[in-house]
Amino acid sequence: MIHEYKDYTGSNTHCVLEWEGKTSLAPTSSTVYLQIYNQITTTWIEVDHDDTSDADINFILTGEIPDLTDYKDGNSLISCRVYQEAK
Repeated sequence: MIHEYKDYTGSNTHCVLEWEGKTSLAPTSSTVYLQIYNQITTTWIEVDHDDTSDADINFILTGEIPDLTDYKDGNSLISCRVYQEAK
């Protein structure tokens, strides 16, 4: 499962990311990750993860990005995703 989101950050230099949801495959079986895309290194960077929740139970992934310089594209958009590898 991968859900990707884009957010406009404008002139903001930092942000807090938060995702709340649930999965039908328990994070205890397959970790769920919150990631942000680094425009400079072209890699996904882990912000938070959950490997303790049960299936079909809401949980929250969150993290602070203190400097958005490497994460904004030319239109001041950041890309984030919630990722879980199916097993």
